[in-house]
Amino acid sequence: MGDSLKALGSYDFAPALAGGTAGLRVAGGIMESRAAMTTARAQRDAANYNAQLSLREGAVEEARLRRGAGQMLALYEVEGATSGVQREGSRVEFMAAAASELERDAMNARISAQSTAALERARAENVMTVGRQRRFASLLDAGFDVGGFGVSLLRGGADNSQARLADSRSRSYRRDRA
Repeated sequence: MGDSLKALGSYDFAPALAGGTAGLRVAGGIMESRAAMTTARAQRDAANYNAQLSLREGAVEEARLRRGAGQMLALYEVEGATSGVQREGSRVEFMAAAASELERDAMNARISAQSTAALERARAENVMTVGRQRRFASLLDAGFDVGGFGVSLLRGGADNSQARLADSRSRSYRRDRA
């Protein structure tokens, strides 16, 4: 048992640890890329839901305005009939102008809802684009980390690579502070 511990004590664990570190970096990059896409999908689904909700609310508002317009025009008609005014001349023009204005309000409600829905759909597409870019960037970053770590191992082992990494960080820190 004692001989095996002595043999183990002389073993260089640096390559094994470097391989483990590289594996963890790749796993971290994969997890980060999955998280980016999960977040993007959730935001896309929320934006699509908001678009549908906007269209439903716009339809309800348009129907309410049209119903109100019908009631308003009926009230104008009753007021005109009780006052003894005939349906000619300025009274007819007034009714036509009132109907036109009320219809314009209903159409504006629909257009506003459609515009909001279109913006939400565009937001959903943009969120997915950003998610795909973040996924690619995290995988690329993990690949560069592993590649850089491998190159430093080839140049002088794990101990040397850690020293170089610490040295490069301190140099970049000093450069940033200057």
